[in-house]
Amino acid sequence: DELLRQEFAYLPKIIAAFAEILWADDETLATEETVNRVIKQLRDFKSSSLFLVIMESLEIEQGFVMDTPVSA
Repeated sequence: DELLRQEFAYLPKIIAAFAEILWADDETLATEETVNRVIKQLRDFKSSSLFLVIMESLEIEQGFVMDTPVSA
């Protein structure tokens, strides 16, 4: 259990960074290709129960911006 926590220790920060990329809607932060790759990664990860825990830890704006493209 401790090892699992260590392996995923930075995952909430990574997901928050993904949210910032999607929220920015700015080509200087990420190209369209990068945004599409982020969305694909999030969709693949969405079925994980850990994803729900991480989503609950995000700021409201980050959570909203993450939910919209991932759900599509």
